Amino acid sequence: MKQGSRIISIAGGPIRSGKFALLVGIVGEKNTIEGVLSSKIRVNGSDSTHKIIKMISASRFKDEIKIISLNGIAMAGLNVVDLVKVKEELHIHFLVMTRKRPRPNEIANALKAFSSKSGDDVKPKMDRITEFGEYEFYGDKNIYVLSDLPKQSYKQVLDFCIEFQRIAHLVARGISEGESKGKI
Repeated sequence: MKQGSRIISIAGGPIRSGKFALLVGIVGEKNTIEGVLSSKIRVNGSDSTHKIIKMISASRFKDEIKIISLNGIAMAGLNVVDLVKVKEELHIHFLVMTRKRPRPNEIANALKAFSSKSGDDVKPKMDRITEFGEYEFYGDKNIYVLSDLPKQSYKQVLDFCIEFQRIAHLVARGISEGESKGKI
């Protein structure tokens, strides 16, 4: 990673009885956290992409952030992030991490069940999930990683992304519930 380049790791807070969930971004370079960004997104909504772009664009780090990392592509339930749009609008790379092997069919089934109950059109969310078929998931450090970076490039920043993701999760949960607990 070049000097002056930053990573932002974004985590959603827990889903509570309300209609919104907290979104927390930890910004840093290598072993140093340099900032915390936050916003709110709708539970099972469609605003995560817009809110992430707005949150980063409004920050003093906007020109320095080169990589965004997420714990999965859905936040606050089924609020699916369009990482291709984030990449195009902000000119940054993405890295998605999950502890379990991704199962697109499970997400698709959950979206269909949600659609039948709510009546919401989930086709745009399904299209976002389908877009990731062109990217390969790699198993690394007991997690699965999907990235638009070449394997050697993402390996250089993976440890930092994992730690920043863990901190983003702790902050989001601690603020939302008064105390952090659990794992990513």
